[in-house]
Amino acid sequence: MSFELFFDTKFRDFLSNTRQLCKLSEIIQYENSTLFSGEGNFIKVENKDTLSFIPKTKLHLAVDGFDNSKYRVPLKIGRFVNKFLKKEAKLLFFIQDQDIEIFVNLFKSYFDRDTSNFKIISGDEIPHWYLENNYFRPNGCKHGTLWNSCMRYAFKNQYMKFYSLNPDQVKMLINVDENGKLKTRALLWDDVKDNHGNSYRVMDRIYSVYDYEISSFKQWASDHGYIYKLEQSAKSELKFVTQNGVEVLHLKTNLVKWTGCLYPYVDTFKYLNYRKGILSNSENSNYDFILVQNDGSLEQDQEVPSTEDW
Repeated sequence: MSFELFFDTKFRDFLSNTRQLCKLSEIIQYENSTLFSGEGNFIKVENKDTLSFIPKTKLHLAVDGFDNSKYRVPLKIGRFVNKFLKKEAKLLFFIQDQDIEIFVNLFKSYFDRDTSNFKIISGDEIPHWYLENNYFRPNGCKHGTLWNSCMRYAFKNQYMKFYSLNPDQVKMLINVDENGKLKTRALLWDDVKDNHGNSYRVMDRIYSVYDYEISSFKQWASDHGYIYKLEQSAKSELKFVTQNGVEVLHLKTNLVKWTGCLYPYVDTFKYLNYRKGILSNSENSNYDFILVQNDGSLEQDQEVPSTEDW
């Protein structure tokens, strides 16, 4: 018997965002009723490891669907797969226990908004967290903008000492998983001024394994007095989200040490006044070099792409 299956927005977003990482997410996303047992409907996310549904015997009473709480039954995410997905569907798509485990772990990670693993680091710790060996690999995959960073390689790690030399100006916010692997990072600039002398603390571009975790970093920034980039891109340097909304800001910060070192690719504060040790996000500033090289130098290579993602 055919029926129309309904998932709430949170669950549909989860399936869409993880379908490239998990076979089950891709299968379930299409809400194909022929694959499901019909045990219930109006499937809704409750927390980081639980869904709820209205059982088929109560569907005729639950006319308010997702808003109904009286007849709703909680179900752990792993049991949801075994209860709702037909045996024929598991055989058809070669669903193994390992596939279900991957799906469950992704679900828990996706809906876990715990910030207890957020940590501000500085100095010599910054190069450590640029190294790809310390990155989280979901299901063994190199996924997300974090894995697209051109500064992740070991032979380029010495460029990151540029940040280590200026611990009072630049720090980094990181989020690691339970095994200590990096999931998300963003530079924090703590002593920044605009062209009117107003002071700011700035969260730079956010790099993450999962796009959905970017919102957690943005919320952290707002909660801790940081403004953050409107677009998470190297092509957008001037637009920031502040307490007043979106603003175009021409910003600069004074470095303590900047000579005699190698230089990283820089997303936002890329315009360097070498004589005065000033970094700016504005091409209208008085600068000598643009830090968009990929080899640690100050000489601009015209063939180098204008984004960190390649």
